[in-house]
Amino acid sequence: MSALMTKPSGISQGDLYLLLSYAMVLPSDSEHEVRLFLVYPEHKDFTKIVKYTYCLAGEKELSLCVLPLDLPM
Repeated sequence: MSALMTKPSGISQGDLYLLLSYAMVLPSDSEHEVRLFLVYPEHKDFTKIVKYTYCLAGEKELSLCVLPLDLPM
């Protein structure tokens, strides 16, 4: 994951790495895709769902959906 991937939407690279570490400790079953969701504060550059797909060790695939949450101010 590079900083360039997160720049357009303003999603913290650290938050994505945290989810990746969670995915790495989930039970390993290469027949199933790992799906994670991150609810992230909505802002002017992030108003739509963003989807990422990563190939992990052992042919395990990780799908990550980042969902914008409109927080009232």
